[in-house]
Amino acid sequence: MNYNFYPSAPSLATREMLFIGFENSFDENIRNFPYQNKTYYFEIINREENAFRWLESRVNDLTTYQMPFALFCSLKWLVSKGFEFARQIREHADLRFVPFVALAEHGETFDRKMLLESGIDDCYTMPVQWNCLEARLDFLNQYKWKMSEISGQLSPESYQYRVPVEKRIFDLAGATLAILFSSVIWLPVAVSIALETNGPLFCHSNRMGANYRFFYMLKFRSTTRVGWLIKKYGIDELPQLINVLRGDMSLVGNRPLPIYEAEMLAHDEWNTRALEPAGMTGLWRTGQLQEPARNAEDNTEPTHTGTGSYTIWADLAIILKTLRAYVQKENF
Repeated sequence: MNYNFYPSAPSLATREMLFIGFENSFDENIRNFPYQNKTYYFEIINREENAFRWLESRVNDLTTYQMPFALFCSLKWLVSKGFEFARQIREHADLRFVPFVALAEHGETFDRKMLLESGIDDCYTMPVQWNCLEARLDFLNQYKWKMSEISGQLSPESYQYRVPVEKRIFDLAGATLAILFSSVIWLPVAVSIALETNGPLFCHSNRMGANYRFFYMLKFRSTTRVGWLIKKYGIDELPQLINVLRGDMSLVGNRPLPIYEAEMLAHDEWNTRALEPAGMTGLWRTGQLQEPARNAEDNTEPTHTGTGSYTIWADLAIILKTLRAYVQKENF
């Protein structure tokens, strides 16, 4: 069954997308999709041969050549087909460069490494926000073919940041110790929030992490009478230690950008830096503590913790520099 939501033929300026294995209910699982925006043209095709024919028709004729913006497949559908469709896409001379995203149902497990080896760039558990998907797709459309050009062959893992083992161990040990030492602060803050409000203990905001993936960054709610105090001394950020334990963040890394800033800083240099993890601190924070930023890019200076140059001592130096800058700012 095919669903064509815009009957007129797409122009070369249109971002074409194909959804496979969703029937007509995918919109329940992709939040805030821009249906009224004519920039986006999409179809839902659930027969494998018809889907492949639709994709090939976009790239077979040079006079009408237009690479699709994205290909979305239901993970359950891919599994039912033995990932044969993914293999066809991966081996196609042109279609292998199309961003390929799998969407899993709630509770459905998947092996990310196996998906990458099958030619699938990413997998999200539904429901997912469209703006998160679009930011990831913009990145893949810009860099997937470039990595192939550099390496001579397409290797999805080549543009995936991998946290060095020693950095992950350092993060786990550091976050655990920090939670233990700061536990005397957590309890009174939690009690004050519980007594003054009926809301949750934590608030969260969508931020950009490693490999242009988004996550919910935690903070203590600061809308209470002690809110000014916990914000002044950075106590509201202590729950981010939980993000570090989860692997969403690192102790030292890039500034955790909100979605709107991630979209504004989308040129080559920043896309490369976005591969690295978000951090509780970094060079961006030490500079911010010492001198106010002049613009958004000054305030998002990353730490460049790539696998080729990472050392624990570099992270320790940045943490100590952060503490020193903070003490100087507060005139302790």
